[in-house]
Amino acid sequence: MTVIDGATDRVIATVAVGERPLALCYNPTNNKVYCANADDSSVTVIDGTSDVVVATIGVGAGPNDFAWSPVQNRVYVANYYGSSISVLRDSMAGIEESFRPRAPSRRLEPTVLSGASVQSLKSKVIFDAMGRRVLNPRSGVFFVREAQAVRKVVIQR
Repeated sequence: MTVIDGATDRVIATVAVGERPLALCYNPTNNKVYCANADDSSVTVIDGTSDVVVATIGVGAGPNDFAWSPVQNRVYVANYYGSSISVLRDSMAGIEESFRPRAPSRRLEPTVLSGASVQSLKSKVIFDAMGRRVLNPRSGVFFVREAQAVRKVVIQR
């Protein structure tokens, strides 16, 4: 992969990536570039400041496209031949591939709260439908993270 200075149109670095690089994704939150290597089923992660390879991660067969979620700071990799999607998240220790399915909640109906019962949520971590943390929920649909599950809560005021 060749790094070009946009102001001078000159090559400033060349970074070795995997076999047949096919697509790139830039994450402005962590200043990393992700390169899909189609022939060796991997993604090369490059530090945008130093132009150094941080990691090469094995993903499904034929990675060929990316999507970045700024809400969760995750990069999604579409694997064409594997008919799958790999999810990459930036952790404190580095980049890791993550797939941890959660067991479905046994509660099929949402908990409906109103009035004083909303106060019981004060000590809980509450999220809106986009996955953003909510500190002072008003009326609406929210999700509460509990020990082993996420519970849907409807607040009516």
